[in-house]
Amino acid sequence: MDDTDFEDIQQYILYLTKERDLSSATINNYISAIKFFYTYVLENEWSPIKVPRMKIKQNFPVIPSREEIWLLINATDNLKHKAILLLTYGSGMRVSEVAKLKIGDISSKRMSIYIDKAKHDTNRYTILS
Repeated sequence: MDDTDFEDIQQYILYLTKERDLSSATINNYISAIKFFYTYVLENEWSPIKVPRMKIKQNFPVIPSREEIWLLINATDNLKHKAILLLTYGSGMRVSEVAKLKIGDISSKRMSIYIDKAKHDTNRYTILS
């Protein structure tokens, strides 16, 4: 393929960005598919300089204030739900980790919680506040 073909690819990416208003991650998926076709099917040399990948914007999470957390916890009347909220907030555990928690995983002597098969299939300990 010559430069005109790379220009066609660039125009298509501009179309995906401006007309279709797709996210950077989705456009990167399109670029990966085009690159695969271009290199493995057509057996041509790919130029990452002529067709760069889109930068993905980092969205930071909204962190509630302590007052908002305490309003949420105090608004809960159910003792079990309040304990779950306090445990999640105090230990930093994920919702899926709290859902799989067993009584034997909590060590009140060491003030720690054993988390079995956490994210990425790892095991870890966290604090029991």
